[in-house]
Parts: sequence; C-alpha cells; structure tokens
Amino acid sequence: IVAVVKPTMGGMDRTMTQPGTVQAYESVPLFAAVFLFGGIDFSQFLLSQLVTVSTALCLGAVSVFFSALFQRSLAATVTSYAAAFALTGGTAIVSLFVQVGQGVRRASPGGAGAQLVAEWYFNPFFALWDILFGAPGASTTVRGFLQLLIFGVNSGPAGSGGPAVDPWQVCVGFEAVIGAVAVAGAVALVRGHRIFRPRRSLEPAAVAEAG
Repeated sequence: IVAVVKPTMGGMDRTMTQPGTVQAYESVPLFAAVFLFGGIDFSQFLLSQLVTVSTALCLGAVSVFFSALFQRSLAATVTSYAAAFALTGGTAIVSLFVQVGQGVRRASPGGAGAQLVAEWYFNPFFALWDILFGAPGASTTVRGFLQLLIFGVNSGPAGSGGPAVDPWQVCVGFEAVIGAVAVAGAVALVRGHRIFRPRRSLEPAAVAEAG
C-alpha cells in the first residue's frame, strides 16, 4: 500500500497531513506533563494517546485520499482541513443540535429522561473528555449504543446487552474504518480505479511453448 500511495505524495504539499501530525506532536508533551504531576493515571495517559494517534492517522489517510483524488496541492489541502473540521468540530456541532432537540422532546409530558446521544461517541474530543474526566452516562453496552444510534433512546436495563462500550472505543473504531476506506480509495485512484489488477494474458508464443 505504501508503494502505491507514495507517488501521490511526491508532488503534493506536506501540509495535507498537518491537521493530524500537529495534533499528535503537541499532545504528547502536554499529557506527559499532566501525567508527571499526577493529574492523570497511566491508563488515562495511554488511552488519551491512543485516541490522539488514531485521529492523526485517520486525518492522514483522508489527506492521502484527497491527494490522489485532486492531484493539486491547494484543493487537497483545503479539503483535508475541511475533513479535519468535520471529524472534530462537525461531529460536536451535530451532537449538540441532536442533544438539544432530544432534550426538548423528552422534556414534554410523557417523555423519557435525558440521555446522551450516540453522535457524541464519534467525536474525538468527547472521547478524550470521557477518558480524563468521565462523562456521566457515557458508558453503555453494544446493544445500548446501537439503540441510541438507530432509535435515539436506550430502552434496555442498565448493564444488559453485551459487552460494555466506552466512547473512546467507538471513536477509535469509527476512525479506523474511515482510515481504511480512505487508503483503499487512494489505492484505487492511483491504480486507475482498480484495486485488483487482472492477470496478464499469456503471449501466443508462451502458450505454444507451454503446450
């Protein structure tokens, strides 16, 4: 994959992957200092770095895809930064609007109690917030998260519905899927929209010799 994607990076500006690399580089000394002075424990430090590196790799993969798609530095850079905003700020804005809308609906007579909306689980900043401070009601189960995602409400009893799911797990998995799709798309674009090339047919002379 690296050999295929590498040609797309040759003529492109290196700022395409800057949204992810800057975030990764700047977060390490910050979290290291907090861990050194006892602000967080070692597991929180590792999980926060996992989310940060996962976000950086996802944004880098998306940047490579736009590089292969546009083959122009300006267009690839603009769309890469737009994708970075969509993954971080965009998911937070959507989550906030959905949360407010559901809060108003559930505050009506006969409505259910307030619950965390599933859109927050895709936001890396919310995942970091839950790791460092613990978001109330964020931990759920696989079935509970699917109910939140599809129906907007978790109607099952607490602790039931499969393994426990935390926001950082959903976020890392979501970013891994986006990154894999972006890399596969870049490979397809570089190879002329064909990920798997067909085998070359044997020359007539080679066929005769084989016979």
